[in-house]
Amino acid sequence: EEFVPDDDQPLYISCWGNAAACYVKEGEWSDAIRTCNEVLKIDKENIKALYRRGVAKTNLGLFKEAKADLMAAYGIDNSNKDVRKALAT
Repeated sequence: EEFVPDDDQPLYISCWGNAAACYVKEGEWSDAIRTCNEVLKIDKENIKALYRRGVAKTNLGLFKEAKADLMAAYGIDNSNKDVRKALAT
């Protein structure tokens, strides 16, 4: 596992998070999950990574795992419209 110094963590999270967003837009679900996992290694409660990984898992038919990610995101911010919409589908 890669060590990320504390000072570099925000940039690391931002870069992997942006990559995940791109993969979701392109429908590259496995790559989206992989990049979200990188974010979540550093920040276990990163709502964007949980949401994006949940969306990717939904699109791969991994519904139970997707729901776990989306419910974790909902637990962090139950007013997030994207999370609520994903849970409703």
